Amino acid sequence: MSKTTIPTAGLADSAVTSAKITDGTIATADIADDAVTLAKTTGVGTDLQAVADGSAGAPSIANSGDTNTGIFFSAADQVAITTAGNLNTTFLGNTTPQEIRFNHSGGGDGVTFYGPGSGEGATLRLVGFEARGATCEFYQDQGDDNGDRWSIGQGAQFNGVGTLSANDAFYFTQYNAGSTDNEAKLTNAGNWSTEGSQTASTTVDYAEFFEWKTELASDDKIVETYGMTVVLDGDKVRLAEAGEEAKVIGVIRPNDTSAMVGGSQSLKWKDKYEKDVWGVIVQENYTQITWMDDGVKHSYAKDKIPSGITPPSTDEEKTAKKYVERNTYARDKGAHKKGDLLMRNKLNSSYDESKVYIPREERRKEWAIVGLLGQVEIRDTAIIPTTWTKMKNVGTGIDLYFIK
Repeated sequence: MSKTTIPTAGLADSAVTSAKITDGTIATADIADDAVTLAKTTGVGTDLQAVADGSAGAPSIANSGDTNTGIFFSAADQVAITTAGNLNTTFLGNTTPQEIRFNHSGGGDGVTFYGPGSGEGATLRLVGFEARGATCEFYQDQGDDNGDRWSIGQGAQFNGVGTLSANDAFYFTQYNAGSTDNEAKLTNAGNWSTEGSQTASTTVDYAEFFEWKTELASDDKIVETYGMTVVLDGDKVRLAEAGEEAKVIGVIRPNDTSAMVGGSQSLKWKDKYEKDVWGVIVQENYTQITWMDDGVKHSYAKDKIPSGITPPSTDEEKTAKKYVERNTYARDKGAHKKGDLLMRNKLNSSYDESKVYIPREERRKEWAIVGLLGQVEIRDTAIIPTTWTKMKNVGTGIDLYFIK
């Protein structure tokens, strides 16, 4: 049986007497609550063991045989993991919402997980290396066979295979026959391109939005117009009348029943940006500012800095935080070449961002979806051009026509 020596000076007088010792054992019940206090002990640690902050090269907690890999405390309320002397992952409890930063190089690139909080949802942010895009890869069946690998992103390539330079589009890319192929592209202007065909599974006609000449009175009136034909009256539409067969342009369609609908303006107010007479958005030059702050790269248009963000102001701050101000492209990016003026869409002076925009498909009293081409259902009470072909009856008073 091992023995533990309790220094006599560390015990209160008569706190432990020979009468209270049996066979070399001190029973817990024989020691009064205050008989042995912290001040009377030597070499006994507390429950909380404090360690130095440490660093990426010399972590506070590490394996004795691998001293540059472990855990350290990069700042107050932060815990960091270092591998091979390089910062790997940081857990930030001093931000709102809290963050996990992976492989942040100090140059602004890396992966950041933002937890939900302060009214914000959970976010995953991928920041590509300087002059490189960011990619998310998807492998099925462990990537065993041709066609098992897909990637999406501004740099939609595969790690170790190739990396796409910074550009102005979002790509969908697959790995096939030992190389990568971009199969689809979405530009920052909202234009969608695909390598192959696009198929509508159940819908068949092409339609466009037109404004009603006279706003409909009720939701019931909206339904009553389905399957009725319309004519143009100026730049708006109204129901066709007897004798106007040659003027009919199309048929009123319900929401979500056409294979393609033009002019929905679903995502924003149609006049948010200034346009020329051809509908091309007007561009303007702007100044971009960037700086580093606690390993995070801030980059904003100089006149559009978010509330709560303060850029460096003094020369000393700008130098310390690597502040850069420019109004030209630093490198080739999509259609833009290095040295070209930085360009952005020019906001319409009438645009009010405080107003909530309601899409046209939710304002069917004002806006009609008019089927112009393809197979559509038409009421037998509608004015029908003789050039349209009746295909079959689909219900009481409703026939399926091919229109063109």
